[in-house]
Amino acid sequence: MSARVLRCLPLTLLAACSLARASGAELSPIDVQVQVAGGHVRVQARVPLPVPREQAWAVLTDYGHMAAFLPNVEEARVLSANGNRLTTYQHGTAHYGIFSYDFEITREVTLQPQEAVHSRMISGNMKQFDAQATLQDTARGLVLDYHSDSVPGYWLPAFVIKPFAEHETREQFEAMRREMLRRYPQ
Repeated sequence: MSARVLRCLPLTLLAACSLARASGAELSPIDVQVQVAGGHVRVQARVPLPVPREQAWAVLTDYGHMAAFLPNVEEARVLSANGNRLTTYQHGTAHYGIFSYDFEITREVTLQPQEAVHSRMISGNMKQFDAQATLQDTARGLVLDYHSDSVPGYWLPAFVIKPFAEHETREQFEAMRREMLRRYPQ
């Protein structure tokens, strides 16, 4: 190695470590459990969050800008807001391997500020979608507990549904954590 390469190596390693942290490489893993039964897809996720509650809440409820930081969301809008009740719209395309699914969903969202988000589909191309996300303080820091129950409005082979749902859930929450770190660097 040349002397110049050796001089630059520490800076390169420092930059790589900083980039790894910003991308979430040092974050605790996201635990996702999916059950498929009777046409329902039930998802439970536990997401360790790297920021204080106020900052996590700001990203979690930024419905009007989610298309900018969630990879499969192409459009996201708040259609109406009345106190702690919102009507939101999202559409996009979810991908898993060779499979993809175009989604469109309008939801009624009820906010319990700084605590929980309850979401219920009122129209879209799924048969049913209900979800709850709750912020919890733990000994290791802030955690998001997420539960959803959905009935897809599309056909996928049975062996694909569970890993597709696991992949999509993990990908969306990883993107949210990256956005939290981007907005609120430690």
